[in-house]
Amino acid sequence: MIGAGRRFLASLQHENVTGTKAGDHTISLFGDRLRFFTHWMYADGYSHFREIGTHAFSSYQDYTLSILADEAVEKRTLSTIAAYLDIPRRLHLQSRLFQSIPDMIIPTDPLGGETGTSICKRLDLDDYGNVQPVPDQIARPAIQKAIEWVDCFSIDILNAIELRSFLFRRVASWNSNSYTTPINSGLTGFRFNIGGRDAEWRPPLVASLPVRIDTERGQQTVQLSPLQQLSDLTEDLVGACGITIHGLTGFRSSEGASLKALPLSATGLPACIEIRPSQIGLNEVFYIKGKLTKGRQEPVECEWVAGMRPRGTDYIPPPVRAAIVLTKIFSFWRDLSGAEDLWVSVKRGSGFARHKRNVTRVLTSSLLNYENNFIRRHVSIPNKFRGWRVNRAQWRKKFSHDIIKSDPDAIPEVRLHYQHLSDHIVESAYFGTDAKLLQLIEDEAMNQAAQDIARMIYGEQPYQSRVIDQLAAALKRLSVETKEPEDIAVTIRRELAHEGIRVWTGMHGDCFYRWENALCHIRSKGNVSLTDDRPLFEDRSNNTCGSCSNYIVYGRHRPYSLSTFKKRRKEWKDMLAAGELLLAEALHQKMTVARNYCSALRIPEDELS
Repeated sequence: MIGAGRRFLASLQHENVTGTKAGDHTISLFGDRLRFFTHWMYADGYSHFREIGTHAFSSYQDYTLSILADEAVEKRTLSTIAAYLDIPRRLHLQSRLFQSIPDMIIPTDPLGGETGTSICKRLDLDDYGNVQPVPDQIARPAIQKAIEWVDCFSIDILNAIELRSFLFRRVASWNSNSYTTPINSGLTGFRFNIGGRDAEWRPPLVASLPVRIDTERGQQTVQLSPLQQLSDLTEDLVGACGITIHGLTGFRSSEGASLKALPLSATGLPACIEIRPSQIGLNEVFYIKGKLTKGRQEPVECEWVAGMRPRGTDYIPPPVRAAIVLTKIFSFWRDLSGAEDLWVSVKRGSGFARHKRNVTRVLTSSLLNYENNFIRRHVSIPNKFRGWRVNRAQWRKKFSHDIIKSDPDAIPEVRLHYQHLSDHIVESAYFGTDAKLLQLIEDEAMNQAAQDIARMIYGEQPYQSRVIDQLAAALKRLSVETKEPEDIAVTIRRELAHEGIRVWTGMHGDCFYRWENALCHIRSKGNVSLTDDRPLFEDRSNNTCGSCSNYIVYGRHRPYSLSTFKKRRKEWKDMLAAGELLLAEALHQKMTVARNYCSALRIPEDELS
């Protein structure tokens, strides 16, 4: 079987039935897929290619999808799965060259006239064969609005919840089951003005609010009481907290449901939050501690990095602020039930749970519904994305993308958050104990690097970098046989991995780290070592990195390069005006370097003026 496989590969270089003679790149890709196919043949009891028919392919299809289209293998794209499914059909076509070797002849098309792509489309594999990140058109406004609710609007909603709890305690001892009437009366007229510090951001609670809802009989109008209005607002605030936490930490909703609020720490933080000094002691790192459930029979302890701050400052990252809000939202019901969970389910009937037995653990599906309902009700997104439903895998994919290459159009708070996370990874190479998330980040880092380099070496992405100049000729040679961007990126990705090049992001520029050229190590320690696997966090700067052959500046560093040039130019002019000619000359040199970066990035002259 192995010998027959080698003959198939060799035949592609002499006479490829489906196209031109195959080059080294095609042989490499086809060889990987053929090895996968022959492994299945051996495991399934097939000894010869002549035994492969439609029945055998049905078994191979199930095997392929179980391996490649699983949620845990998020890096598999639809085209990759289709290419693996297509291998038996390609072998059938190529086998006509081997009439003298009957065991290699596949008499009929095992796919029955279909292709791998058509099978994937028929099975509707797009969604889980190629996990898409939450689109920027949804993620940007959703996270921005969610943080606004966590930081500002939560003040009023928490006050209203506290008022409801006070009113409930006052009437709970009455010999009557009519709790809701006095509570609704007490809530009527409650105003939402950021605790009295600002203009009203929504109308007050009213005695009866008409709302249009969809039912089995079409749209109907229902009247919501103040308790029901507050219940919906609470649900939306929980959704905002969920978006802030899931969107900016990368763990799943199922892990979020395992987090504990109690007992509170001495600083008032929920039990699931821990602060520890960073590896070199310059920063403090926030960790969220919970249980990992996916793929395990029993939950295991796990932690995720939730943010970082310079040591001695009082900054609190958005996910931690959201966890604090969740601690306050459910405080009354934790006291009522003895629950310790960060999230609990308290919505019942016409408002909230009133008895211990009605306070339960929250369902993962409920958390996802809260997040999607929040987006639908409160976030302005383009109409074509209105039908998009966000799920946990999409937030993880978006997170893994942004930690490698944060969105330049995101709000400053979010850009700062991701900069802190990237700095922490560079400093410690540690990002919690969720192995699947770590692998997803690693894959995304390599994929993004490969895609960026592909655009650079083919002139689509302006850049300035000696390492790319050195790699460009070799990479162009390797990828010259194909014009498909995805295949070019696959080739480049393989070579980056082979060369051991890892990309470390930075605000002023990225580092395509190669230990033998690491100037930060040379200047700091006087030498470099094969065991060094990342740049030195504390020594990364324009001065050191700008002279290093590992350094790269390209499109995403455009804002920093432009602002640096303008800053240097102003300082130069100020020194000239003050008569400080030596300082002016030094600043002029720095201004020239910054301008060269701007020119390499093709920033127009009118923006430099």
